[in-house]
Order: sequence, then structure tokens, then C-alpha cells
Amino acid sequence: MGQLPPNAAAVAQLIEQRLAARLEKTGEQRTLTVDFRGQPEILSVVSLPVDSLMLNPDTHRIRAQKSLDPVREKALEDDPYGEMAQGYLQHLLTRDPVNPENEDTSFKELRESLDEYGQEEPGIVTRAGVLINANTRCVALRELGKREILVAVLPSDAAEADTEAIELVLQLRKEHKRDYSFVNALLAVDDRVARGDDPTAIQKDFRMRAETYKRSIWILNLIRDAIDRSRVQLKDGTEVKMRLVDFETHQGKLEELHRAWSKLERSGQHDRANRLLEQRLLAIVMDKSKTDVRLIDEDFLKNHAAEVLPPGDFSPTTINVPGVPGGLQVAGPSSETQRVSMLTDSALKARAVRQTSTVATPDEVRISAAKLVELDSAIENGLTTAGKSARLKKTHDAPIQSLEDATEDLRAAISAIAGSKAARSFDPEELDSALQSFKRELTRLAQHVKPAVVGGELSEGVGWLFKAVTAS
Repeated sequence: MGQLPPNAAAVAQLIEQRLAARLEKTGEQRTLTVDFRGQPEILSVVSLPVDSLMLNPDTHRIRAQKSLDPVREKALEDDPYGEMAQGYLQHLLTRDPVNPENEDTSFKELRESLDEYGQEEPGIVTRAGVLINANTRCVALRELGKREILVAVLPSDAAEADTEAIELVLQLRKEHKRDYSFVNALLAVDDRVARGDDPTAIQKDFRMRAETYKRSIWILNLIRDAIDRSRVQLKDGTEVKMRLVDFETHQGKLEELHRAWSKLERSGQHDRANRLLEQRLLAIVMDKSKTDVRLIDEDFLKNHAAEVLPPGDFSPTTINVPGVPGGLQVAGPSSETQRVSMLTDSALKARAVRQTSTVATPDEVRISAAKLVELDSAIENGLTTAGKSARLKKTHDAPIQSLEDATEDLRAAISAIAGSKAARSFDPEELDSALQSFKRELTRLAQHVKPAVVGGELSEGVGWLFKAVTAS
């Protein structure tokens, strides 16, 4: 927010006039208390014309959506308080962040509430007339034909870091009705990281655990890397790429990807982890459902859709580890992982071209669309096969999984009995009744297992089961 609006001086003068007039008329000021530089700050509230104020070009609410229109995005960067930029902000604030072509239902509800009940809480504005809070309310009031908006006025020395902190605090209040979208929340965290803030302080402000904080950074880096890999230079020299907003609908899939990738990474299986990442990212780019993405493991393409993998073998690579005296090289991606990565790259680039049909030539769009159709068909066939395998595996593993769950329950029971005895609330008679039920089910288990193992040599576990139910 380095630039000032062209009407900044006039708005500052109007603010002073209205504050003075209200004080002279009533002898008091309405106030709003906010956190300002770590301390409560009492701000005076004043009514200002909605058309005199500027929407905040740095609001986190629509950060990811700015890239929807490259021409207006550039206007927003070059002249944030110009007519085109402000009109673009006003439009984005009314849109559904996941499906920007639709009006946001929460915006519609806000507008209806303002129309019926009026403005109950003031927004916050700088002395230059830039809204820090209540940008969406201002847009709704304009659409309703209202002329005035209540705003609390920040001190004249409020800096950009102050306004960002205030916006965040207000956004994270429990009573706030309109949350940041998935990607915009990631960007809000990233802004604090880029500013050099302590991770512990960031986690506290965003009310998130350390693991959630690390996951947020990992996902945003993955998204940015995917966007960078999607860059394509068209025949006319124009560069196109995917956008942050293209990942708004994939929160659950990306969070599950991080969990699965981390599990492999922690066990030292770096190449398998990266191969899994590439194939699930491919499925995400192809807009596959969360249940479909779960079916994809590190060998999905090799086992179920090998025909779409680039042909040939690639030499295993090595990676130089920076900052190690004398140099250190570690193994890079395997040939198989490189092939998968190339396929994901092709999908990212094809997606970038297809969704910029107003810029690309018909031939470029046709080639990209054909590539995506080919990939989609192969992945769908692979998912069908993988789904059958997963169902068979689930049926095969179900008995063992159930017994493992029962073992965990027994451990919990032992712990509970120990605690009950320590508290002198242990009841042997109730335990006896529960053990009788347990014995009956254990006997039934032995009856089901016996036909499958009769005539063969009994394992230690099965032999114990038979002895346990026949004893007494």
C-alpha cells in the first residue's frame, strides 16, 4: 500500500471535519477498540461517503483471484486506485472464491442483512481513505444504493505492517462471518513468513499447530512450483500459466497428499515420496475426486496406465547439496520418477493453454485439449483397475485389521483397569460380566478359524487361541 489514493488529502480533511462536527454536536464520539502494535487502541468512529473511500488492493480476501483477468490484474498493480483496478476489486469481492463466475452466497447474505438491519459494526479506514476492514460491506452498501458507511479511523502514523496485523486479527475472530478462502489463507501465512516474523508468533496469531503451519507452507510451495512448471510460451510470444485460483477446490486432496508424502519421507523413501507426489499432483490437475486421488500410489501409472508414460529410460541424476565444504552429492530422482514428472509437466502445460483460449490459437487449444483427453482416459481406466485392487485388498486385510483394532482396545482396557484400581473404583463383578462376553466372542472366533487350519501345523498364535477357549 505504498501509493496513496488521488483523493487522500480531501478524505483526510473530510475525516477531521466530521469528527470535529460530531464532537461539537453531541459532546462525545463513538469508538472502536482494536489491537494496535500489541496494545488496545481506541479509534474514533465516523460516517463517510461510500464513494469517497478506496477498496484495499492488498486485502487477503481476493489475493488468489486477482490473476483471473491478467489485464485488470496489471492495472491493479500499476494503478491500484484507478477506475479499472477499483472496479476489478469490487467485482472480485462479490464472487465465489472457488467458482468466480458465480456470485458468492455469503456476499448475497451480507447484502440482504445490511438491507434489512443496516450496518451494525464499523469498518476500519486509514486517514487516506483506504478500507482495511469492511471492503465487502462497502461494496454491498454501494449495490444497495446507500451513501454512507461507518468506519473507525486509524492513527495517522499507521504503517502497512499495522494495517496487515489489524486485518488478520479481525479476520480470525470467531464471530467473523466470511472466512478467507483456502489459497488466500495460505497467502496470508506466507506474507508473515516473508516479513521474517517468528514462526511461533505466526502460529499463535493464526491459531494453528506447528504441524499445520508447516503443512501450509509446504502446500503453497507445491502450488507455486506447479504454476512455474505450467509456463508455456505461445506462438505469438505470450506466456501463459496456471493460476493460484485453480487450486482453490483442492484443499482436502493437497492436505492428504502432504500426509502421504511425509510418511514416505520420514521413512527415508525420498524417491517413492516424490513419485507419489508427481502422480497425485497429476490427478489433482486433472480434477479427479478425493476418493480417486486416494487410490493413487507411487506405482499407479506403472501398474495401471503405463501407456501414457514417456518412452525410454533416463539416467539417474545426482543433486549437489549447497553449503557443504568440499561439496556433497546425493541421489536425485530415478529414471521412473523422471518419466512421471515429465508427464505431470505436460498436463500442467496443457491445462494452462486450454484455460487461456482467448489468448492461445485454436490449434494450440486443440492440441492441449487432446492431450488432456488422452490423459484423462488413461487415468480413468487406471483408477477403475486400482479401485478393484483396493477393494480386494480391503476385503483381504479386513480380518487382520479388525483383530489389530481389538488388540488396541485390549491395551486401552488394561490401562483403564490400572487407573480404576489406582482410584479404588475397580469392580471385579462388572469385570467378570465383561470377560464372559469376551470369552463367548473368542470362542466363536476359534470356531471360524479352525476349519481353515485343521490338518496343518498350528502356528503359535492359533494354537494359543484353541487352548484358551478349551481350557476350564
